[in-house]
Amino acid sequence: MACFDLVAPYYKICGNNKMHKVMSLQELDKYEYRERAKQIFQKHRLFSEEWTQLYSEFWERFYL
Repeated sequence: MACFDLVAPYYKICGNNKMHKVMSLQELDKYEYRERAKQIFQKHRLFSEEWTQLYSEFWERFYL
């Protein structure tokens, strides 16, 4: 879930209305992470050390 959410808003496809309300409140905070993810993807470095570090930061902030 967190890996998908790093790339696109998970709450928009999950179908859980309660989750939708909570997760939508965090969208502005996730923007910076998604932009960094986009840059990594454009450099064809998906699942590189750089990606893993970004994912770890994202997971700790929003899912821990």
